[in-house]
Amino acid sequence: MKHKRLNALCKFLPVFIVTSISIGIYVEMAAAQQVPVRNWIGLEYNFIKEIPFFKKKVGQSSRLLPNHSYGVSDYIKGGRHYIFLEKLLDTGSKRFKIIQALDPGKVSIDENMDLSGLCRENGKTNEYIIAVVKMDTDDEVLKNIRKAWRININKGLFTPVDPKKITCINEGYGL
Repeated sequence: MKHKRLNALCKFLPVFIVTSISIGIYVEMAAAQQVPVRNWIGLEYNFIKEIPFFKKKVGQSSRLLPNHSYGVSDYIKGGRHYIFLEKLLDTGSKRFKIIQALDPGKVSIDENMDLSGLCRENGKTNEYIIAVVKMDTDDEVLKNIRKAWRININKGLFTPVDPKKITCINEGYGL
């Protein structure tokens, strides 16, 4: 009786291990989408320095999205990027509300976090694409995209996009 249970367990064990590893990888990949430890979603503010974590030494790049009710911002602190989808508030004492936060992972020194609205998906300009772009060429169009996301305002999400389908205009071309 014990041998039958042991044999059944031995047959099940490899499936369990593979499933556990797969779930661990999925959880790790999902976690890469979320800004670790801090929950800034829902915070309202006028200036980023009102949030204690961003009080000192913060770089910033921001732009309005096409409907002008939302913006996307890249706050850089300690070499780390924090990307926020923000709603512009019409009333009250605060001007911005964080709808979603994205941790793009490590952005190396020879890469750029592109929020310009000048990226293309399958050759068509899409102002809702943001990307981690390798700045390895002086070409007019950058094709070495490591990661990319589409901003989905209706769902308040950053949705991963296949980086092979993305190109971005090199704003420094010819300078």
